[in-house]
Amino acid sequence: MSKIKNFEQVDKYLYRSAKLSAVDIFALKEMGIKQIISLDETFARMIAEACEELNIKHLIKNVDIEDNSTVRNILTNNLVSVIQDNGPTLIHCK
Repeated sequence: MSKIKNFEQVDKYLYRSAKLSAVDIFALKEMGIKQIISLDETFARMIAEACEELNIKHLIKNVDIEDNSTVRNILTNNLVSVIQDNGPTLIHCK
């Protein structure tokens, strides 16, 4: 199993990590992750094919991680229902 950088369970259905590799995606699939939300488009492209192959839903929300208000707004207003509707979800950034 891969060692996913900065990986942590936030609550029952939400996890977080730093950027992911294709190997990480296989480990997440084994853990039961159903959806990955990428907060950086550049790194999101690197895992898109692995997500598709493993049938993991992959959303890309390109945000400026340094701007906490933008991240907070996206997480609270746009993603809560997406996470609730799709089961165990991992959110990652750089």
